[in-house]
Amino acid sequence: MRTTIKRAQVNIAATFVVIATLSTSAAALAASSKGKESELYVYGGITTVVQKIKSSEPKVGNFGSALSVDLFLEKDVHDGKALLYLNHSQGYDPLPSSNGDYEGTTGAPGDSNYDEGFSDTRIAEAFYEAPLASALTVTVGMISPQRYFDNNSVASDQTRQFLGNPFVNNSAIEFPGHRPIHTYPGGIRLSAPLGKHITLQGGLFEDAKDYSGTFGHTFVIAEADLATGSAGATTNLRFITWKSNKNQTRGIAVSADRNLGDNYMVFARYGKKTLPTTPPDGASEENLTNLANSLKIAFSVGGQALVGNSFTVGLGYCAETPNAKTLAKDSWIETYVSYEVNDSVHLTVDYQSIKNKIFGPLSDQAIASASVVAGRLQVDF
Repeated sequence: MRTTIKRAQVNIAATFVVIATLSTSAAALAASSKGKESELYVYGGITTVVQKIKSSEPKVGNFGSALSVDLFLEKDVHDGKALLYLNHSQGYDPLPSSNGDYEGTTGAPGDSNYDEGFSDTRIAEAFYEAPLASALTVTVGMISPQRYFDNNSVASDQTRQFLGNPFVNNSAIEFPGHRPIHTYPGGIRLSAPLGKHITLQGGLFEDAKDYSGTFGHTFVIAEADLATGSAGATTNLRFITWKSNKNQTRGIAVSADRNLGDNYMVFARYGKKTLPTTPPDGASEENLTNLANSLKIAFSVGGQALVGNSFTVGLGYCAETPNAKTLAKDSWIETYVSYEVNDSVHLTVDYQSIKNKIFGPLSDQAIASASVVAGRLQVDF
């Protein structure tokens, strides 16, 4: 317990050190860029999460924390833009998926080298985006598919909205990209608006484990976006289809969000995954077990309300149905209250109630229920 508390204290202290350092560096770089009349834009954010966990599973710890620093360097190049995204993440996470993207572990529960603590710094994204024609845009490089696909105005940003992974993206979509080490695959994306209300986009990404750039396995995704309504009541519908060559899985998904005036928004997501009828070539016994027991259907619904000028309240529910009939359906309830200190600083209190969730290797069958109380600090710069 002392070790976990110490880790949390280190994360919080590191947050303030990074804020001071990046603020000074960003100001100096901005001044330098302005003097050179450069089009380089520097921005980012710092997120600190501290969690108190109560679980029915003895292997799940009772305390967690995470720190993430996101730094974006963006520059106009000809008619397009180049973007470089650097990420540093560190923390202690005994309950995967309850703290958004800020998770990472070493080994597996029960192993001698198992440690929920993690620390990693890397280039997460690096891509170039430019118009190919008046109604066609191409993005090439190291890209986060979640940046463009399955977006949602109410539930897509774990720094200010819901913290649990089932509300950040549809659980039934097997997006490529290693969340624990915060890096995304190489790929290409095309986007084309059809009039004012419809946008089509599609992407081809690397789906190999090591992201070596060989495209030995591919992930294909396509999405049609439909926007309707007036400014006071706008509805966004997204229809998604995808296929993973690596796991021989595919699926469909639907996402919707709607604003009800200026102060209320609601959302809903549904996804269904189709598993292979025959095992993938070279699949290990562990992979076969994971595949046989993997998630089949995911559904989530919720909303947010603006209270006064500074508070946002969110509430969401997610139900996930596993493929294996021997596993119980799991559910996820989350609510949060966020306070906007100013345009750059947000403080959030978050609560999650998790039922029948599998944590750790499926072969270990660590099926648990848990409740998580979390505090978040988000600083944008």
